[in-house]
Amino acid sequence: MKVALLSNVNVDIVKQCLEESSDIVYVPYGYNTWYQDILSDESDLFKFYPDLYVLLIEGNALIENSSGPEDRRTIVESEIEKIREVVQRIRGLVLIANLDIHSHHIVPLSVIPDDYALEGLWLEGLSEISQRYQNVCILDIKKIVCMMGTDSFYDPRVWYLGSIPYSLRASKAIAKEIGAIERAYQGKRKKCLAVDLDNTIWGGVVGEDGINGIVLGPVKEGARFMNIQKRLKELKNTGIVLAVVSKNNPEEALNAIRNHPNMILHEDDFVEILANWKPKSENIRQLSADLNIGVDAIVLLDDNPVEREEVRANLPNVMVIEPRYAKEIFDEDIVNSFAEYFLVLKLTNEDKVKTEQYRGEFRRKEVLSSSRTLEEYLERLEIHVHLRKAKNQDIDRIAQLTQKTNQFNLTSKRYTSETVRDFLAQTDMIIYVVESSDKYGSYGEISTIIIRVEKDNATVDTFLMSCRAMGRTIEFALLKIVENELYENGVRRMIGLYKPTEKNKPVEGFYEKNGYRLLHKDSEGVYHYTKELNSKQLVSFNLTIEREE
Repeated sequence: MKVALLSNVNVDIVKQCLEESSDIVYVPYGYNTWYQDILSDESDLFKFYPDLYVLLIEGNALIENSSGPEDRRTIVESEIEKIREVVQRIRGLVLIANLDIHSHHIVPLSVIPDDYALEGLWLEGLSEISQRYQNVCILDIKKIVCMMGTDSFYDPRVWYLGSIPYSLRASKAIAKEIGAIERAYQGKRKKCLAVDLDNTIWGGVVGEDGINGIVLGPVKEGARFMNIQKRLKELKNTGIVLAVVSKNNPEEALNAIRNHPNMILHEDDFVEILANWKPKSENIRQLSADLNIGVDAIVLLDDNPVEREEVRANLPNVMVIEPRYAKEIFDEDIVNSFAEYFLVLKLTNEDKVKTEQYRGEFRRKEVLSSSRTLEEYLERLEIHVHLRKAKNQDIDRIAQLTQKTNQFNLTSKRYTSETVRDFLAQTDMIIYVVESSDKYGSYGEISTIIIRVEKDNATVDTFLMSCRAMGRTIEFALLKIVENELYENGVRRMIGLYKPTEKNKPVEGFYEKNGYRLLHKDSEGVYHYTKELNSKQLVSFNLTIEREE
């Protein structure tokens, strides 16, 4: 990624750490020029055109020349106002660091330094800005300081030598945090956490100790396991699906999950419970198939180092959490895994119901296995499709779909929220959002179609659909509905684009099946198809279709 690293201090070491991860990093000549650089259309920053802006304001440097408490407050408020002004001009993700201020003043014990108040004032301003602008997130420097300790985070020697406040270790930690945010921004988030049971989410072995003998309660070791479950619940609420992968008798495992009075996690918090005596790697393969996700989208949490190594050996693409303490898991291990594998910048409505969506999919598979024909299966599902024009509240979900959808994605173009926002503002662009549901629950927002219209021609820039909705004829109905709507608005010629990738084989031949003919293949490997629209088409599928202007 192209990263602009902007600060009021020397951040060259952070820059070097980011470049080690293959980022292309811009740092202005000198420092504390970020405000002028963003405002100027002639600046080197403007010409660099970054994907990511990181605003790293060092708290002590910000107020070092202040004359007193009121002056310090004025300085902080002024800096926040500058940020509020410039974020309106930025296209791309903006990370703004919170403040860490540690005064080096000699004062009587009766005088309380205003450091905390200034940090709170800054954070309050950043929170308001991040809520208002979808592309703004907070870079939690304070968290890193707390984890490392002030003495390890700062290095006064390099500060007086070159205005570099951070130690080498701190610079590496800041770069690592920025890298994790980059991966989340690019849609590289893992999807599922497979968790063990015994000595992982409760203490002891339920098969030996019984439900009344396992350790799970509000005090001592029991509290540790309850806190682990609380963090896992929080993780699930960010859109990560939890699954049990445990060597246990299934009846005993389910009895503990269902009936232990101190369980925080309940049966419906898990998308699937695989409690048996198979190797963990085999169960993870099964989980991957059941969820229709790659094994590389799964992370394992297990207290047993032997089990962790078995999975590493047989499924090297599965990420395995290595607890801080070899045979003991703490809630901080879950928090660290969130930062490394599951980080999410903005929570969408889709994320909140992810587990329920997968559980509904299991019920659909049961219907499929008992249906004699595809037509019978679709009829029993009672599918409802809602097609509408995109609105501002859909921007993040549309961007998320472009980043995460691989199988049914005709062009595999990846768009950020800001790009989608720009599309919505263009009069020649039309963006459709599709929601779907059936008798077993909602699929959520499953599809987006981005159309560019030029006079009587329309080009399908993007047509994608979540894999959980594939195979239900929805895609064929959607294309015909969109064609009909465009025909009513004067479009007479459709252009469909298809760029083959390793993962989108399921959509090969899609346009041919819908009456398009091949025009040519361009230099970038994109196939161009065309179809003449002469009249409205009959849409006849086993679906209930609703349109909204």
